[in-house]
Amino acid sequence: MRSERQIVESPALSNAADQLTRPIRGRIPLILLPGVLVLICLVFPFPLAGRLWSELFDLAHAPVFCGLLLIFVKFFDPYRTGLSPAYDQSSRFAGGQMMVISGGCVLLGCAGEYLQSFVGRSPSVRDLVSNAAGVLAGVLWMCSRKTTGGREKLFVTASFMVLVLATLKPALGIWGAVIQQRDFPLLASFERRVDLGAWTEQQAVIRRTSEWASHGKHSLRLDFCPGRFSGIRLMWPVMDWRGYDRFACDIHNTASVSINLTLKIHDRAHVDQAGESADCYEIQFTVPPTTVRSLCVKLVDVADAPESRSMNLDQIASVELFTAGLTAGHGVLVDNMRLLIDESFPVDGEPMSDVSQH
Repeated sequence: MRSERQIVESPALSNAADQLTRPIRGRIPLILLPGVLVLICLVFPFPLAGRLWSELFDLAHAPVFCGLLLIFVKFFDPYRTGLSPAYDQSSRFAGGQMMVISGGCVLLGCAGEYLQSFVGRSPSVRDLVSNAAGVLAGVLWMCSRKTTGGREKLFVTASFMVLVLATLKPALGIWGAVIQQRDFPLLASFERRVDLGAWTEQQAVIRRTSEWASHGKHSLRLDFCPGRFSGIRLMWPVMDWRGYDRFACDIHNTASVSINLTLKIHDRAHVDQAGESADCYEIQFTVPPTTVRSLCVKLVDVADAPESRSMNLDQIASVELFTAGLTAGHGVLVDNMRLLIDESFPVDGEPMSDVSQH
């Protein structure tokens, strides 16, 4: 009798299951659409460049992936994302299913970052972390929809804090980019902590200091580490240097021995040349012990530096200051990096002056 009942009820159960899964199958194209759009945005080589755009893209990672997870789950289980059960109750996600969707979002972010290397963009571990943080924020939000009282508030707060922590650095970077644009043609003066966000260290340590300054009250303390290469890079300064005659900065060697430094400047097209040294401006100079040197170079020389072309002075992408082959640590102070119009300003760091005169 039991087997006969199973045979009788089987068609009804099959029809019910088919009615349940049919609307779910119909939503799959809708689910693929936002995923494809996000992947395209991760990979597409947008022509927009500069620090402000870079920080805006970084800011978007966590919120976008949080929203992407909620969109994916909403198509199957709107109630879990916080919508009214009246929207749809055809499916309910178990915790394991939700984690599978979350893992898929993380893998989508990883795939996007990997593919960036094939289209001239730069993959970033920080972007991967931001993507994962956005997914985590979405998971915490959905957990809050399945509980009440203090636990609900805890999950909501945790979701909000994850998004804040993931977006705090790019938000500060946006503020720094706005200040950088406002201060131009002053490229760097280090009067605010946010100014350090424009610089990246390469086997070096940087911090703001008030022990000396040629402009304002603070400068950058740059401690080079022993090794083959050590220095700092200003990525995405204000890019358009046209209309100016000189690049200048002040460097105070606080040590009792001289140090040999290299200044390197390149534009966006330099990246297309695979970073060849002959395709950028590079000058080597020495700062004697306990001396302040005001380095100054002609921008016309910067423009003429590449061997096979002219550098685009409206597309300056990087300024580097580094040293090589140090056998012991060495510290210098850097301040007042700027562009000048005055053609009478001494070129190539002459004259040099004693610290007492600054």
